[in-house]
Amino acid sequence: MLDFSKRYTTALIIGEYDKKIFDAIRADIEKAGLKIEKCTGGIYDENTWQMFYNDHKEKDFFEDLVELMSASRVQVWQIVATEKHIDPIARWREYIGPTDPAVAKRTAPESLRARHGNSIADNGSHGSDSWESAQKEERVFHDRLEGCL
Repeated sequence: MLDFSKRYTTALIIGEYDKKIFDAIRADIEKAGLKIEKCTGGIYDENTWQMFYNDHKEKDFFEDLVELMSASRVQVWQIVATEKHIDPIARWREYIGPTDPAVAKRTAPESLRARHGNSIADNGSHGSDSWESAQKEERVFHDRLEGCL
């Protein structure tokens, strides 16, 4: 098992993607020096998303976000670095691109959000913004995460 101080990011792939797209995302992850160590997937209830996005509960978009996520198929991945010098949080966030897909299309056209995002709320992916967030987010799915091939 990789250790590298046990740093990881919690990554979400949101929506319906076919196997070809998942395979391409996984290949990109590996090229970036990352590895999906644990995963789970499915449709999760509102309570799950309320816990996951608890930091945003006072924001105007919170209820809409919880509703959108509760209606979406989501892959939850715990991504780790395969080399010591790689920061999985920064590397994954670089890969998914800016939150707004319109901005991503201009500034990071090869990013996941540029290619698959529809709007700021429905941008197709998520990445922890800090080590603290990654730990908090992992706790929401901890009992469901298992090894991935």
